[in-house]
Amino acid sequence: MIGLRFTYFRIIAYAAISIVLLWICIFLFGSGNLMARQGVALSSRNVRLLFTCEDCSGKKSGPTDSSHPCNTPLPEETMSTDNKVFKKITQAQNDTNSIAVKGPPCKVTDFKQRVHDIKSLNYYCGSAILPTGYDTADPGMNFLTAETPGLLGNRMFQVASLLGIAHGQKTAVCLPSNVNLPKYFKLKGVQKMAWTESANWSVTTERCWAGFDSCLLRLPHHNFTVYEYLQSYKYFHPIENKIRDLFTFQEDILKQAFQILDDLWGNESTSLKDIALVGVHARRGDMLLQNHINSGHVVAPSSYYAKAFQWMEDNLPDKTVKFIVVCQDTEWCSANLIRENAKLAPQAPAEVHLALLATCHHVILSTGTFGWWGAWLAGGKAVYYEKYPRENSVMVKGFNRSEFFLPSWVGLA
Repeated sequence: MIGLRFTYFRIIAYAAISIVLLWICIFLFGSGNLMARQGVALSSRNVRLLFTCEDCSGKKSGPTDSSHPCNTPLPEETMSTDNKVFKKITQAQNDTNSIAVKGPPCKVTDFKQRVHDIKSLNYYCGSAILPTGYDTADPGMNFLTAETPGLLGNRMFQVASLLGIAHGQKTAVCLPSNVNLPKYFKLKGVQKMAWTESANWSVTTERCWAGFDSCLLRLPHHNFTVYEYLQSYKYFHPIENKIRDLFTFQEDILKQAFQILDDLWGNESTSLKDIALVGVHARRGDMLLQNHINSGHVVAPSSYYAKAFQWMEDNLPDKTVKFIVVCQDTEWCSANLIRENAKLAPQAPAEVHLALLATCHHVILSTGTFGWWGAWLAGGKAVYYEKYPRENSVMVKGFNRSEFFLPSWVGLA
């Protein structure tokens, strides 16, 4: 009886050992095959999704000239034939459900110049802006999003530029759930979403943080995450009216902005039609932090504002000019900017201050993107501080002045 029991346990032990050995073999050979399958992607990340020509590589911005080589058709033989992901994406471009991108992709002469990941990720989307007449369930619908560093002005640039990039394509611009723009703006055309989707997202970068990269207008049909700022009006200039409609402030925010205007200048004896309201944005605060100074941020001095005030008065001779100063550093502004025709706006949330600037006729900018959007939304004359960012700084290397500021805006120092 004892012998039978011993034999029985021995059989069970052998069986257990065999199963363990089998699983080890499966794991070793299976994972080896898995690693082999992923080897191409992991060794080179397998795709250079932002097409760049030799002339454009490393430059601050892409070609704008229609005769530039990047804007001419690309011969088939210049493509990399061993890039499986690239093949997959270019095949997707020919999908009958997809709308072809405008023009050919930029010429590929250095396929590994800007290599980025194709990665599977869980992406939580709070809302999306869809092309007219489409739904997220439509076959061939692609999604475009961006990383979202920074505050309100940065995020407005990202949304506006992504819409410019997606314009004319079967592509929805995805707003991550942590982007609060729907709280501040009406965002016409936005559809609410709340799903976690595991999908392949191609990751690519802009050439410079404040400049125009024309190659981004010719991305293959795929889901893209773009790093990261996209700060150039040129991305969305062709759809300017759409962006203005999109950034229509919510009623409660406008109500607060108008109340501030009324409190400051409502008792003026001068007729409103004879007054030119000039919003003044004086950004200081975080710009005085050492890490920002080291990277190239600057604050505009009081002498700049004096020149900007004078410029506005000289160029609005038929109007009574009134200035409204928006600033978090009320002590500095009170000491340096306030005078008989310049009043300080009370403290308010950033979105209310932005609406206040936008309701003015003209705007004086300091530095950063917040004042930029105030001036752009106002749509009148604009003066900016031309010594931003600091000369020879890290920031200035990625800054293209002519592609960041509108041509009609005036730079003063």
